[in-house]
Amino acid sequence: MTPTAGVPGSTTPTATPEVQGTEASAASIKVPTRGILDFDCGRISMNRQVVTLGTSSWGFDVNCMMNYIGPGVDIAGMTAYSFDDCIGACAVFNQFARNNTCLGVFFNANLTTSLPMHHGNCFLKAYLPQMSPEQDLAAAASLAYSPQFIM
Repeated sequence: MTPTAGVPGSTTPTATPEVQGTEASAASIKVPTRGILDFDCGRISMNRQVVTLGTSSWGFDVNCMMNYIGPGVDIAGMTAYSFDDCIGACAVFNQFARNNTCLGVFFNANLTTSLPMHHGNCFLKAYLPQMSPEQDLAAAASLAYSPQFIM
């Protein structure tokens, strides 16, 4: 910063010269907010989905085109760009909490409908009421097994 002529105590930003021979720029990315994510529920629902964090693992059973709906069922909502990221968020939530607060998830691959209406497409579930049919390309997953936490 250099002082501005005639204005005591003020400064103006000055350009910093680029260092030659270094890779100083990082490419920015645009994340999608519309469209349908690549999601093959039929394939993933055939096997239990497992998230491993370090030496701990969480297993999830998947139900296509279903959701768990009820008062207070959602404990967190976010945007996830894959089903694996969504169930991974549930496992990470439990690992930080050191208990199984997150008992399941709902994931919607249709960003065009989910983001404007719900401000997210991945919702962590505190309990698992009866499942309800879902019209979009979506799935509910329930926690089938998890590590034992010692407090």
